[in-house]
Amino acid sequence: MPKPRSKRENRPLPERWEWHGNKISYQIPPKLAGHPAFEGRRRRITLGATLTEAHRRWIQIQEHFDNPVESGFMKAAHEYQRVELPTLAGKTQRDYRQAIARLIGAFQEFDVSEILPHHCYAYVDDNLHRVRQARYDIRVLSSILSWCVVKGILPLNPLIKQVKFRKKKYNPKKKTHYVTNDDMIIFLKQLARKWQLYVLIKLKTGQSQQSLLTTKLEHIKTEGIDFNRKKTDVDIPIEWDDDLREYIDEMMAMPRKSEYLWETRNGDCYYDMEVAEASGFRSMWRRAQLRAMKAGMSARFMEHELRHKATSDNDLEEASAALGHADIRITREIYQLVKKRSKPLGISDDLKTKNQ
Repeated sequence: MPKPRSKRENRPLPERWEWHGNKISYQIPPKLAGHPAFEGRRRRITLGATLTEAHRRWIQIQEHFDNPVESGFMKAAHEYQRVELPTLAGKTQRDYRQAIARLIGAFQEFDVSEILPHHCYAYVDDNLHRVRQARYDIRVLSSILSWCVVKGILPLNPLIKQVKFRKKKYNPKKKTHYVTNDDMIIFLKQLARKWQLYVLIKLKTGQSQQSLLTTKLEHIKTEGIDFNRKKTDVDIPIEWDDDLREYIDEMMAMPRKSEYLWETRNGDCYYDMEVAEASGFRSMWRRAQLRAMKAGMSARFMEHELRHKATSDNDLEEASAALGHADIRITREIYQLVKKRSKPLGISDDLKTKNQ
């Protein structure tokens, strides 16, 4: 409920209306500060000297919201979605489309030059029930404004180094856990042979779900396998060893209808590039996890966590190269769950005495 009004003359007025001097004004909500409907004002706007004039002015203001005209931001967002979005990874495209739809709903009346840092904070405050999603939307908004700078629409991005949210140090153990060998053995027993080979090849190579499911026979060379990381458009060649060669040979010996190493019953790719997901594979994985839990597995795990296990079970530099990371710190801080013990340092022989 709104706070009771202390001034008697303001009590009959609608919410946020008040007498200011000899005229009725409207207190602008923080999230709409600077909105074109309020002539760019931030705190209050005068509606009229009488109640009739105030209602007429309020009808004109409401027309901006009831009959929106495509603003500069809407045009920029649609153009960004048409030109820039196809260059991003498939899953990123899907997430950006959803974020842009939410941003257009909030900033449809704004021009790109009118969006300021306090609008972003107000947007997040207005979506406290989904703070993480709102902050992601602001990052997408900043990307759109940076694109506008490149196209010459804006002189600079007003959000860079201005909009800052309190961050917690990322702890991968909160999001994932180390999959033990015992759990892995129980889980493998619940899978068909081709998916057992999928898990083993993933542990050997550390590749993403998208890279593995889109692997074709032409990617298998005499020197090894050439994977492609679609997210970063980086080629990752993996050389052969005895185990990997054996797993791939067994996969290639299976009957198939298409050029994909893992294919559906109809010979299609499991991974749909348009929507950036593998729904059939995800359903298979979920059913196998449920069966494994009934068989005694200690905890469920996601398919992506196999990349964490592959990193933790191998040398850090080799794992970073296999995962296609440009910076080894990404591998160490996010993917390496088991920290290896360091060897003791050496000391001078002259100091190796029992008593000084």
